Amino acid sequence: MKRFWLLLLMLAGSMAVLTAPAMAKGDEGDDSSESLEDVNSGLGALSARVGDIEKKLGFSFYGDVRTRFFYQTQSQSEPLDAAAKNTGVSVIADKSVGRYRARFGIKKDSGEFQGGLRLSTGQIATSAGVPQSNPNSENQTFDNGFGDPAIVIDQAFLTFVPNFLEKHLKLNLGKMGNPLLTTPMTWDPDICPEGAELELNASDTIFRMAYFDLNNLAGTAPSLTNPNTGNDEYMMNFQLEHLFKLEDKTSVNLMMGYEWVNNVSALAGGTAPFSGPGGASAAFNTKNTPVGSGNIFDFGNVIPDFNVGEAMLQVKHNVADIPFQWTLHVIDNFGSFNVPNTERSTAGPSGTKAVAGYTTWTNQYGFYLECKGGNTQKGNFMGVAAMSYVEPNAQLANLASDDANFTNTEYLFQQVGYGLEDNVTFLLSAWELEHIYDYYGNTNNKFTTSGGTSKSPELQLYADCVLSL
Repeated sequence: MKRFWLLLLMLAGSMAVLTAPAMAKGDEGDDSSESLEDVNSGLGALSARVGDIEKKLGFSFYGDVRTRFFYQTQSQSEPLDAAAKNTGVSVIADKSVGRYRARFGIKKDSGEFQGGLRLSTGQIATSAGVPQSNPNSENQTFDNGFGDPAIVIDQAFLTFVPNFLEKHLKLNLGKMGNPLLTTPMTWDPDICPEGAELELNASDTIFRMAYFDLNNLAGTAPSLTNPNTGNDEYMMNFQLEHLFKLEDKTSVNLMMGYEWVNNVSALAGGTAPFSGPGGASAAFNTKNTPVGSGNIFDFGNVIPDFNVGEAMLQVKHNVADIPFQWTLHVIDNFGSFNVPNTERSTAGPSGTKAVAGYTTWTNQYGFYLECKGGNTQKGNFMGVAAMSYVEPNAQLANLASDDANFTNTEYLFQQVGYGLEDNVTFLLSAWELEHIYDYYGNTNNKFTTSGGTSKSPELQLYADCVLSL
């Protein structure tokens, strides 16, 4: 019942925001629209001045500012019934927070080269004495006693497009905006990968080849049981994309791709040889980090490399004057594996054998289906409806969207947007999430205290206002 009233409140709030421009009042409190016209005029003048600066200096600016209200609730936040009071299951409190994000970048063209730098708010933590930011989120939460946020470099890149090849080749180097064709199932949109990417294009066909560095382990001594612990961790991506233009405003885009991630054992964390805490349950942890206890037996204490094949189909068309885009994305980790129950020593907080082991579970497939319509130009609406099913090892969980709760998740996503101005958008979003597998045993979505995370259905709501440069 509380979710019904929450959704009703969110709807009422969104309508208030959408109708606010029409109800803007002047300084004298009348119903004139002078204040709104002043705002529009000011935005137009600012845009013209920025355009003049860009033209004179040869720079272009990009970035955005976003404010967000976030609410999260789970079934486990409901009062426990009498039968559950003595099971050790605790109530997980609902969460509501305010957040903001700011990003500002500058690009400069010089002949065949382009350079770019973007600064962003970030979340800083220290790992082994080294400050690190969270690549999945550049949000700041209203919870730091008015403290000033950290500023991080989230993009620093050079792009080379040689003229003698008639711009059929492009090379990106550095920390760049993701050049791959992606969906939230495979990449969080906040992540800016580091490395090199080469593009070859001819007519309506594009071939992409990328090398992204994940972790430099130079100088790390290999262990006796895992000689690969000293190897660098990186990923290679290949994508071949072709656009079929059927008629005016109607097209079909096909993409086939392959992703290879090496040395996943070291990336997963835990003890280097995976002989202490951690082990077989790493395959089913939502962040690819070992939990519980046990060992990985079948692969010499090494998690196999990720070999992910992908296919994407995108169809664009118009209904009347409204643009629509349909996206189907499918992935399969060919290198995924299941750990037989007979090889498990202990499993989970209770220290008992897994109920049914992993042999009856698949943990390598993922699919994403999305329909998007409309646009967010001033006075226009847009909408998105999507559904996804991502098994635990279909993709590295720390790469997939953190809004969608990483992997081991099936979810529905809905979003409605309205253009308050040509560069200002109001968005209402909702995620309904549910875990596919519990960590231990094959009972789907049961309560557990493992990691303090509910395996029950979860609802996340977002209200965003975004100003783009």
